[in-house]
Amino acid sequence: MVRGRLLALVVLLMVGASAGTASAATIPVTTTFDDQSAGDGQCSLRKAIQDVNSPGSSQSDCAPAAFGANTIVLGASSQHYQLGGSFPPGAGPLVIASTVKNLTIAGAGHTDTIIDAGALGNRAFQISNGASVTMLNISIINASAPGGAAGSGSAPGGPGENGGAILNQGTLTLTATAITNSKAGSGGSGGAGSAGPGGDGGAGGSGGAIYNTGALTLDGATIGNNSAGSGGTGGAGAQGDSGTNGGNGGAGGVGGGIENAGGALTVNNSTIRGNTAGNGGLGGNGGTGNTGTGGNGGDGAAGANGGGIWSDGGTVSVTNSTFASNSGGAGGTGGSAAPGGTTGGNGGKGGPGGNGGGVGAASPSSATLLQVTAAGNNSGAGGTGGGAGSPNGNQGQTGLSGNAGGVFVQGAAITVRNSLLSVNGGGNCSSSVLDGGFNLSFGDSTCPSTFSSGDPNLGPLQDNGGPAPTISLQTGSAAINQIPNGSSSSKCDIGAYEVTGPAATTGAATNISLSGATLTATVTPNAGAAAITFQYGTSTKYGKTTPVQKLAGATATPVTAKVTGLRPNTTYHYRALVVAMDGSATGSDRTFRTSVTPTVTRLSITPKSFRASRGATIAYIDSRAATTTLTAFRCVKTRRGRCTRYSKLGSFTHRDVAGRNKVKIKRRFGRRALVPGSYRLQVRPRAAGKTGKQVAATFRVR
Repeated sequence: MVRGRLLALVVLLMVGASAGTASAATIPVTTTFDDQSAGDGQCSLRKAIQDVNSPGSSQSDCAPAAFGANTIVLGASSQHYQLGGSFPPGAGPLVIASTVKNLTIAGAGHTDTIIDAGALGNRAFQISNGASVTMLNISIINASAPGGAAGSGSAPGGPGENGGAILNQGTLTLTATAITNSKAGSGGSGGAGSAGPGGDGGAGGSGGAIYNTGALTLDGATIGNNSAGSGGTGGAGAQGDSGTNGGNGGAGGVGGGIENAGGALTVNNSTIRGNTAGNGGLGGNGGTGNTGTGGNGGDGAAGANGGGIWSDGGTVSVTNSTFASNSGGAGGTGGSAAPGGTTGGNGGKGGPGGNGGGVGAASPSSATLLQVTAAGNNSGAGGTGGGAGSPNGNQGQTGLSGNAGGVFVQGAAITVRNSLLSVNGGGNCSSSVLDGGFNLSFGDSTCPSTFSSGDPNLGPLQDNGGPAPTISLQTGSAAINQIPNGSSSSKCDIGAYEVTGPAATTGAATNISLSGATLTATVTPNAGAAAITFQYGTSTKYGKTTPVQKLAGATATPVTAKVTGLRPNTTYHYRALVVAMDGSATGSDRTFRTSVTPTVTRLSITPKSFRASRGATIAYIDSRAATTTLTAFRCVKTRRGRCTRYSKLGSFTHRDVAGRNKVKIKRRFGRRALVPGSYRLQVRPRAAGKTGKQVAATFRVR
């Protein structure tokens, strides 16, 4: 079974394929500013999209766009690609026209290429009906759809707009891309009644990250910490002889991460985390009754459904993906009742909490969840009832909490297969979830009785080596090896994570010398950060290890380590060892033999200029015991102060020890007398039939 973390190599291959598409025109973005100043020579992202929308136009600051496929390239940058900056401020979303086909917007990685909408009240992108777009290796942050206008008088507030970061009406694919910290528009507050009741709050917008009516595909994407719009607060009732009622709160927007409104949604190898559906609006306060009854508080609105994903119509297919810490919207608090001259008003009801913290669907939507992990998601809390008006008013009722923090079905069809649901607040399932087989539910009995149970012993949500964060299965998990794997005798794990131990292959030693070598291996961690070391020694007991190195990823990666302080002419054993979250692996034992060739280093003559009668000391370090030949050459011809010809004076040998050696010369070098002049000394060691490299130094006899 394919798992999310194993997609990393596929993503890299897709990046290479996209970058190398010969038929696509490439348009590099050259500035991080949202620049619209024509003719300044800077190609901003906005100008590049305008270029693609109208190929052949007079846009001269960007490379020419093709009438077919185009790739807009955003490089890695220490600064964000800021939208809605000073050229001009609040420039609005980047709209991709319906005529655009096969556009790729490619970055250098979702942590390196960040499009920042600046929380200025505009979504980042709008993909028009008919357009086809791929976003690759980027992040979109801090986008916000416009909120609804406040009502005037007793008028209701306006609705917030849908799609906090992206409004997709066309065909959109997000690959290795993240959308975070974005929100749909909040509903406007209802108008305060001047003579009549307060106006109702406007509805919040849906789809905190994405509102989809077209075809949307997520592949290795992360949708995190986004929120649908909250409903607007109901307007206050008017004061009079008898007070008027407060307006009701507006409904929260559905789909804290994604709202699929009749479109086709496909999610693969992705993570939906920390998103929140819209909270219900607060009820407006009742107006005071001077001589008669006080006005009732308006009712708080229901919290919205679908913290991670909500689908109204259309189709949803989710595979190898994780839903974590998403939440349905909280119900709005009921408005407080007002006092009256005769009787106080009643407090407004608190709104019920939203359902389906992880994922949910309403009729006639159809959804399939395959190899999904949903953990720690929550339904929404009910809102508190409004306070009673005096005298004799009643406290408003508190709203009920939502249901099915994991998977919620409302007259739709959701089939769950090979999936894991654990400790989701409000229940793992609603009553009509369909069991497709090999599912596990832990923490309650809300899922079908055919689901297996048992503690999955889940790890944290973190980078475990794939394109998006995952939740690991720890030792003793009831989800491990529970799914038959066709004709294979091995079994797969339930949920989006497959326990896969690391792999290590010991490579050949390189750079072998008398006292050292470089050890090599190929390591695949497969789960989170792995610790890699080499064991080495003169036997298979090893005895020594190299410093620990850290490595993560699901692809085979070369690892090297240098070892020093070895004995010459000695056979050493070594192997690679890797320890990761899902186990450990040891490479095969291999050997190398250190060199026998002696090496001389740190040759010096002290003093470098001396009288023959006083002499000098030759010092050097030999890597091993050896017989070293020392030869002196006297300069016999110079030109412009430099010696151009030497003549051999004499030589002698010295029996070296391993380490530092000293040789005294005085009046003679070997059998020949030292006479005034310039000399060149050459030193060459030999041991066990191996001759080492010659080293040289100069000295002068006065």
